[in-house]
Amino acid sequence: MSQENHVDTFHAIMDKLRVMEDKLNRHSELLRDLKTMRERDAYLDIVETARLFRVEQKTIYNWVCSGKIPSKKLNGRLLFPRLQIEKLIEGK
Repeated sequence: MSQENHVDTFHAIMDKLRVMEDKLNRHSELLRDLKTMRERDAYLDIVETARLFRVEQKTIYNWVCSGKIPSKKLNGRLLFPRLQIEKLIEGK
């Protein structure tokens, strides 16, 4: 094989590797998005929680401060575990 053929083969392989890397990056982004969606579905925001309890948001904040309902702060947002909130509402 000549020097030119080796160079062409090398460039072809590098191009294929770049394509594979792009695909892997897209798949990684999709997996991150999927994880975010699952986490978002597992939690309610304050508006949804207040609506489910049929109270004002201020009441929810008061309940959080007094420890009456479980919550979690994520990126500055107050989130509530959906399953635990639904159980509290069923027992209401």
